Amino acid sequence: MAIKAKNIKAQDKDGNAVDLAGSNASFANNHAFTLIPQSWYTAIITKVEESTFRMSVSGFENPNSEDGKWAHLRLTPKFKLLNDNATIISRQNFIVGAVENNELIAPNPDNDVVWGGVRGARDLLQALKMFTEDGEGGFNMTFHAPAVRNMVVRVMTSIGGYRKGEFDITPQNMLALLNEHSDEALDFSEARFDREAVEKALAALNEANGYSEDDGYKLKNVIIKIQPLWEKRALEDGLFIGYREVGEDKERVSTGQVFVDEEAFEAYVNAMYDADLENDF
Repeated sequence: MAIKAKNIKAQDKDGNAVDLAGSNASFANNHAFTLIPQSWYTAIITKVEESTFRMSVSGFENPNSEDGKWAHLRLTPKFKLLNDNATIISRQNFIVGAVENNELIAPNPDNDVVWGGVRGARDLLQALKMFTEDGEGGFNMTFHAPAVRNMVVRVMTSIGGYRKGEFDITPQNMLALLNEHSDEALDFSEARFDREAVEKALAALNEANGYSEDDGYKLKNVIIKIQPLWEKRALEDGLFIGYREVGEDKERVSTGQVFVDEEAFEAYVNAMYDADLENDF
């Protein structure tokens, strides 16, 4: 779904592994899914998949749906961290918002159209320079999933949990569960992270609940914050800054978007052009 939205207000239902992360290399063992400490990392978004799902919005039924639910758009990026592990995080969803008649809306007009927070896609879109707020309660957004390949951002990761068939467990709640079954105080932060102690507590937690390794709690790296990569750092790391050409002289003006290289930027421009989209803010 290609999305082009300008000055949108809330509507109701009618309306491989190069370490660019500095000291983050300290716990690496060259496995893409090994648990890593909570910290900031530079990450390549190699692709973004999009899908829709249906959910209820408390107090606001969808009159155009038999079940009263609303279709919501979600994004599932594949992040490859530039640490010694080449850590991959690829199964975390970020919800854009409700979609009705191919337009983003807020079923509850008191809520934002585009979701923020850990579950929302707003920080992701802002880091990609595809979303800006206008300061008056509206926003400008230009997004096309096939164009987002080999773009670079900064992410803060932590460690979350899950069980098959159940909701994901936040890092804060997962840490609390683990500490209930640990002989020592656990911490996911880079300065105090002890992977062996965490895995020992996880085994004790599952044993206390009578869970096997297959149906018990599991841990995974998750992203809790996303920010743009500073242009100065991007240039120092040999990355490429996107640009647009302005005026008759075609002066190059930075878009603030960061790509792995110029080829990735050109692929992005072509994909946006093919979708008849352009970031014009």
